[in-house]
Amino acid sequence: MKLRLSLEYKLIFATIFFAVFIVQFQHHQLSDRVLHEMVFAKESRNRLLVDTVAPIIAVNLAFGLEEANRAYLEQISQKNGDIIRLELIAPSGKILYRFARSSEPQAAKNNLNFRSERIFDTLDGTLLATIEVSFGDEDYRALMRDFDALNIQTILIAVASLIALILVIRRMFSGLRRLRQSVEAYDPKRHNFTLERVKGSDEIGVIHNAIVGMVERIADFAKALDQANASLESKVIERTAALEEANAALEKLSMTDALTDLPNRRYFEERFDHLWQLAQRNRSALAMIICDIDHFKKFNDTYGHVMGDRVLRSVAEVLKSVLKRKSDMVARYGGEEFVLVLYGVDTTAAVALCENIQEALRAMRVEHQPISMSFGVALVYPYIGLDAQCLLQAADEVLYDAKEAGRDRIIVGECDQRIN
Repeated sequence: MKLRLSLEYKLIFATIFFAVFIVQFQHHQLSDRVLHEMVFAKESRNRLLVDTVAPIIAVNLAFGLEEANRAYLEQISQKNGDIIRLELIAPSGKILYRFARSSEPQAAKNNLNFRSERIFDTLDGTLLATIEVSFGDEDYRALMRDFDALNIQTILIAVASLIALILVIRRMFSGLRRLRQSVEAYDPKRHNFTLERVKGSDEIGVIHNAIVGMVERIADFAKALDQANASLESKVIERTAALEEANAALEKLSMTDALTDLPNRRYFEERFDHLWQLAQRNRSALAMIICDIDHFKKFNDTYGHVMGDRVLRSVAEVLKSVLKRKSDMVARYGGEEFVLVLYGVDTTAAVALCENIQEALRAMRVEHQPISMSFGVALVYPYIGLDAQCLLQAADEVLYDAKEAGRDRIIVGECDQRIN
């Protein structure tokens, strides 16, 4: 017997299939977007973690701070529970550091679970090491299981909806019209599904509530994923700020003499080069003072290194106290030798500064012993083509003359502008 369907049946069947198709299509679109965002967020987080760790490791390797490197990598490994393996490998193949979480299985090496970064010396570009990090993918697998379960639920709901709607033709016609309109207008990105659950227990009510429940679960899952991404982004920002703060502290440490808390020779060379170029552009004078503590070795041998360190710190405080301008600088040049660079002053002002230092030193006693210094002063107007070393050499030479002449005196020299 040939089955003939009325227009109402045809419309109902068409609405059923259309609604199921729309819901399934939107579900797959949302699933693909959620999975893509999940994978992208995890890859970005892994890449950012390795990229932010690499500069710290490069600085530690460049300065030979192996213990600091191990402690830092141990801290990173412990704080990031999804790291299942971390290795720092020297160019020779030697393992400098290895961390493995024994309870975690080895994941496949791909962009989601594995990052490798070569670490170079920032000064000469030498390859220092390679860091390899393997991440666990349990969160990804759990997400896939949830999606599989959600797919099965969607299929079951669609089948149940089809069977129920066939059995209740007239009653469900008007209800399906409203349901169809809501489903067709549904946009997961805008969460614009406005239908609420109904109290009816018939097929229409069951299908209606099932679809509403499915949409609510999809919306809840998308909201949870957004919150997880926001939390992950917040943690990345916090860790980036912490790493930047650590980098700034490390940079300051590398430029400071630990004993006297003065800038060290490395800082002096960079700052001196800047002041030299500034004086060239502005056609200003640049004065250099190299000073040396008199008879420091004898004092050290007599009273010991602890008292010698006390003298160095006291002299450093005196030198810092006499400098009043931000453009001037003082640094520990090495041993008991210090260097001052004065921008835009003449020889008279430079000598007067040395005399102020001498006066302050005369008021200072360590172990009832007087402290004095010898000073070599040189001044030049830098011009293009003049070697900056001429100023340093001139001040150093007259410092030697001051010590030879009996110490505790100031001698002014001239920059040999023939130096190339």
